[in-house]
Parts: sequence; structure tokens; C-alpha cells
Amino acid sequence: FLVKQRKDQISRWFNPTWENCTHILDLLSLPFDEFVAKCLCIHDQDINLGGHDSIFFHSVLHCFDLLRADKSDDVTRIVSHVDLFPAVKSFVLAHDYFSPHDAIDILKLIIGDRRLEVLCFLTELLLISRNWFGVRPDGAFAVFLIAAGSPPQFPSDLDLSPAIAHIGRHPSWENWLEASDASIAYLVQCNISALSKRTGVYEFLQNCVDRDFRDQYRRLCKTSEETREAAQTLLDQHQALFNSLTPPSSQEASINDAEDTPVSFDQGPSFDIPDSDSDQSHNLANVASSSAPKDPAELEVPPIDPTTTLAANSPLPSEDHELIDMSMPSEPDT
Repeated sequence: FLVKQRKDQISRWFNPTWENCTHILDLLSLPFDEFVAKCLCIHDQDINLGGHDSIFFHSVLHCFDLLRADKSDDVTRIVSHVDLFPAVKSFVLAHDYFSPHDAIDILKLIIGDRRLEVLCFLTELLLISRNWFGVRPDGAFAVFLIAAGSPPQFPSDLDLSPAIAHIGRHPSWENWLEASDASIAYLVQCNISALSKRTGVYEFLQNCVDRDFRDQYRRLCKTSEETREAAQTLLDQHQALFNSLTPPSSQEASINDAEDTPVSFDQGPSFDIPDSDSDQSHNLANVASSSAPKDPAELEVPPIDPTTTLAANSPLPSEDHELIDMSMPSEPDT
């Protein structure tokens, strides 16, 4: 009854049951700014509250509409209540998505000056085995680019190979150019033999030198000439290392095959897909007037405790960390 009384576009996607009604009532009892902030973190919930993807979608849409109406103070107030890591997780795991250019300002406000913490969290999040089928890659790319900064800077002790492997296997045609530039800038100055996901790095480099590399919807992922040449140089320099890599097990191969199976245009998600030669993106302002997205089945993902996970594997960056200037080195003389 309370859900039906709400006038906002977010609440209608909650589906009260005996198991979740207490959780939903707790959310609905919050001041609206705090309610929206919690909904921006919906993919971190360990209980099904209804249409999680639609709840997240309309929460971001609400913030976007406020920014478009020059009400940035309202968005800042919402973001002040957001839990950083659950929100980042929600952006990365969103299914029905929109152009990251429409949400990038919201992500920047959420991430703020905690970019290095987010890089560590993103790397740990992408290490978790999950079926990425149906998940839009734009969220992971947007988080990676914002956390990397411009020009990109990374802590010297951070292994970014899980994120780079994910970028190569689940490309976003909208952000491939910038993400490949940042990834190559990292790879040319690190010890590739010490990285944990060398096979994924090799696949990423192969994609960079492929002039016809496309995403799962056959949209061309453009790579800059400078990055393409740097990728080829890395492939040549580390040829012996890459040739010695152990092929993935049959189980790993089957998982990758299942994850990388393209969605057909007839049976894919309900968002619009531009032509491969078109630069037009799926603009959020146009989505606002369309019907709400359909929700794929929710995946059961164990919650992440960033404090314990990061402490065990890669310490949180601090002011004492050395930062590397990751701008692209000049092209060597031939």
C-alpha cells in the first residue's frame, strides 16, 4: 500500500514480500535524499527487493534530471548520503544502462577525491568470478576512467591487470579509446611479468593492435595509432612470456565462452543499440520518456567488504604512496 502511494518513479519498482517488507519499509521511511542514495547502491543488497536494475536506473535518472535543471546542490546533498563502494558496485553491475556520458558527472561526485581507493576496489570487484552476460560494460569503464584521472596516475604497487583483462574481454565502444590509452600508459611502465592476469593483458594487447576490433554488438572500438604502436611493441618485447602462458582450463574456457556470447539484436536487452558506424549514444534524456527497462534475473553475488578484501591483497593507497606519471611516453626513434 505504501509503495503505491509514492509519487516518485523509483518506489514503484519495489516488490514487497513477507521476506523483504521490513527492508522496504525501512527504505521508504527515510528522507527522500537518503532514500535515493540507498537506491543508488541497490546492487549491493543481499536480499531481493524487486526490480533492482530499474530501481538503480531511475535513481540515476532522478539525479540526472536534477543536474539538467541546474539543481546541483540537490545532487550534492544526495551524494553526501551515498556509501562509496556499494554505489560503485551498482554502476559496474548495471544491466539496462545508458550512455556513461550522461552519468559521469554523478559518478565524479560520488568518487570525489577517493580515486585510488576506488581503483583498488574496482580491481578486487573484477576479480570475482561472475557471469557478465547482460551487464553493460559502460559502468566499469566509466569508473576506471574517473578513478584513473586525467592524465592517469596509478599507485606504484597496484596490480591493475584484472581491470585491464576485463576491459579487453568486455569492451565498451564508447570508452574504448580513452580506456585503452590509460591502460597502455600503465602497461608500458610496469613489470608485466609480475602481473597476476597476464593472459588477460595479452588478450587486451591483441585487441589494441586489431584495427577491426569490435564489441559484442559489432560496434567498432577505435584505438589511437600511438596506443596501437605501443601495444605492438609490448607484444614484441614480451613475446617469450606470452608464448609461455598456460592455456586456460576447460572449465575456465567454458566460463569465458558463456560470458562472451554476443546478445542477438532480436533477443538482446531492451535498450537501443546504435549502428556500428554511428557516433550517437543512447542518451538518458531520451530514455526518460520511454518505457521502463525490463529486469533480467538478479545474480547472487557475495557482498564485498572492501576493508578486509583490500587489506588482504592490495593495501589502500595513502598519501605516502608514490604516484607514477602515466602520460604516454614519446615514441622511440626507429
